[in-house]
Amino acid sequence: KKIISHVAFILRMVGYLVVVHVIPWDIPWLILPVELLHGIHFAPLWTSAVSVVTKLAPLGLEASAQGGLSATYVGLGYGIGYIVGGLVYNQFGFVQLYAANGLLMIALLMFSCCNALVLRIVRRKQEQSLKPVEEVPLSSIQSDNA
Repeated sequence: KKIISHVAFILRMVGYLVVVHVIPWDIPWLILPVELLHGIHFAPLWTSAVSVVTKLAPLGLEASAQGGLSATYVGLGYGIGYIVGGLVYNQFGFVQLYAANGLLMIALLMFSCCNALVLRIVRRKQEQSLKPVEEVPLSSIQSDNA
């Protein structure tokens, strides 16, 4: 799910740049097909986040954890995004802002893939290191009552 989300976000950033700066015609509605990628990006992202938060939350506090996720994403995330995005836009412009977003997402995608690969290798080694327990026949167990 995360890879789909990352790729859709990268394509969306590239799409914005292409529609605004590469296509020579001034046709604003061309941005609408690019906006369809938002659903492909956001749905897996939010589904994964909700799933992870639910698994990590203590029993009985799942709803509170979901509230914390929403507050962090919408409050802190949007706030920092608006401030940093505004500063980058004022200093460098639209093209650099969306190019930086795309590059950041490519870096996060690479990190996510490497992380998944390392976790898969570690789990495989842990599974290999576990020795199967020998089965002991019931007849060989002596009871104290006998």
